Amino acid sequence: MRNIALKRVQKVFKREIDRFITVNGRPVTVMLPEIKTDCPNCLHDVVFNQDESTNRYNELFIRPVYIFPGTSEEEIVYPQPFNVAALPSGIVFDPVDPNPKILKTTICPVCAGRGYLSIKPVVCITANYNWDPRSPTTDGAIVDTSAGRSPANIGILKGHLKDYAICRDSIGFIVDGVECEMITPPTKRGVGSDAHIEIYLQKVDSSDATSYICDTDQRLNVRPVGEVSEQSDSGTPHSPPNTFSNGDW
Repeated sequence: MRNIALKRVQKVFKREIDRFITVNGRPVTVMLPEIKTDCPNCLHDVVFNQDESTNRYNELFIRPVYIFPGTSEEEIVYPQPFNVAALPSGIVFDPVDPNPKILKTTICPVCAGRGYLSIKPVVCITANYNWDPRSPTTDGAIVDTSAGRSPANIGILKGHLKDYAICRDSIGFIVDGVECEMITPPTKRGVGSDAHIEIYLQKVDSSDATSYICDTDQRLNVRPVGEVSEQSDSGTPHSPPNTFSNGDW
């Protein structure tokens, strides 16, 4: 009997907290780690220059590819030959280019000589946010603010349980146009079972060098172009399997 009553309370609590967040929530931007992919338009020096561009055209790149599929920044990259004597056969130019030609430049026009293309994905979620929670140390959370930072810089975010993985992997948030950082990782809350998430955030002060720490190894986010998109057959580009998503997102 007790178990039946507890399950009923859990169900009601989950329904009501979801309704509270939906009705009283606001858009919150979640910033995710940078994702990189090799530039398909040029060759890379894998031995001496740590995959930087050699600024030589990749003559095997003749048909367009999709990069960053499954994200808001998904785009098509078309071949753009540069500094070569002749065009490879079968090359497909961007159809919106009224005058396709070989560029007489010594720097790759697609990646500007970096050897890679990159984006910083963002996701918009709905969450309730209180800029001035009654106690920033609720449940024993220890908040260590730098000198001159007032408690008003701290707030608490309550979000839907489905957004846990996105928030956990984030490098920052934008609430009401203000950039914030996580003080502690997201915590799952509920009555006997998980129902929503809570995150303590702190405003990022651009004048405080210690207020924003990003120690993520960006090399973990590199996606080789072969994994991001295979070249399409002759004709229109196709959408490759989405390698941006994983089991959590």
